Amino acid sequence: MLLDGYCLKVQQGVALERTNLEIVTIISSIILTIITAVYVVLTKRLLDAARSANEQNRYLAQENQRLQLYPQMFCHAELKADEVFLCIQNLGSSAAVDVDILAVGQYFDEENPLDQFLLEYAAEDRVRNLSLAPTDEGFYGVSSRFVYASFPPRRQVTALLQFPVCPESLYILLQFRDVLGNNYFRVYWMFINGDDERYRIGAIDPQTAQPCPKISLESDSNRLAVEKGLPLPIQIQSSHFASAWEHSLPAGFLVGWTREVEDAGEWLDV
Repeated sequence: MLLDGYCLKVQQGVALERTNLEIVTIISSIILTIITAVYVVLTKRLLDAARSANEQNRYLAQENQRLQLYPQMFCHAELKADEVFLCIQNLGSSAAVDVDILAVGQYFDEENPLDQFLLEYAAEDRVRNLSLAPTDEGFYGVSSRFVYASFPPRRQVTALLQFPVCPESLYILLQFRDVLGNNYFRVYWMFINGDDERYRIGAIDPQTAQPCPKISLESDSNRLAVEKGLPLPIQIQSSHFASAWEHSLPAGFLVGWTREVEDAGEWLDV
């Protein structure tokens, strides 16, 4: 009997130890699982942070390269002996390519009636079938365009805007690309007062150097279009440039137009 009781106690002790061992094993497994899960989560966060940092560094490097190659293109207009000259400058250290300028000189119909303007300055055979009317505000214009395949740094060119009469105001769309192919644009509105010899800049938009798709000039309809069918930039939509161009007469329709469009003007260092 004593032996049987002893054996029973031994069996009970072994069973208790086995149960305790199983509990310890289960708890250890749970702790290990938790630690593994935490490690996985922390590792993923570290990898995500590293990936985000790499992408940010890559973006900053690309932006730094873009800004280093950004051509600092500007323009202004001057009045000399009743003729208007447009001065385009590249003040940066990188060349610009595919430079495209469209200037629209505006006239007020009440002061310079459109019918009389066409009769006096336009070539009859070119405007015979022309449909042109002033804007709702009573303005019409003459448009002049210049293109430059390459525009060196630290250079400026001064070109004659072939307006038969000094316009009251100017709208200018300046587009250019950097050597990486990024396209930029800027819209100017300029006006002249009294005996001023230089048009004053009333507005420039945008003022930041952000790339944008190329804005195409559909000369047949005097409409603006963006590459890939994208909408016009908000700066174009909110300005009066599109309306000014739609209600303008190409300078090529005027009598005595020299047809100088590509690489026009005189160059100087700046």
